Amino acid sequence: MTNFEAVWDLLGALLLLGGASFMLISGVGLLRLRDTYSRMHASAKTQWLGVFLMATGAAVSMRSWQWVAAALLIVALQTVSSPIGSQLMARATYRNQEFEATDLVVDELSLDNEQAEAITIKHPQARDGFARPKDYPDLDSSTSEVG
Repeated sequence: MTNFEAVWDLLGALLLLGGASFMLISGVGLLRLRDTYSRMHASAKTQWLGVFLMATGAAVSMRSWQWVAAALLIVALQTVSSPIGSQLMARATYRNQEFEATDLVVDELSLDNEQAEAITIKHPQARDGFARPKDYPDLDSSTSEVG
């Protein structure tokens, strides 16, 4: 029976050590990478895996259903919040022009930014930039009639 407990303790320790290693890699990536997008990738990907491994290691080490439930809750919340936070940071970085345009391979947000600027110029009450051209037919080029 004691050998089985020693195996669980060793597995928990290895998971905790692996999680701490990924968190360390995430921190180093935040310090060493040169642009915001690379930093966000390092913080979101390795940090999630680090949290997952550490929560799993804690649940395995404690061998209690309460710890398993807490680990599941931690991983679920991290899984939901990490991509949302990264997406919001990427969008804010793009809108504030805090990046090298030459680093982008595909620029999918340029059309959205142009439409948001046009809406803000023609309709100052739509300052948030979230209104779409369908709300303002005079800005929608696809429905304009030529003739």
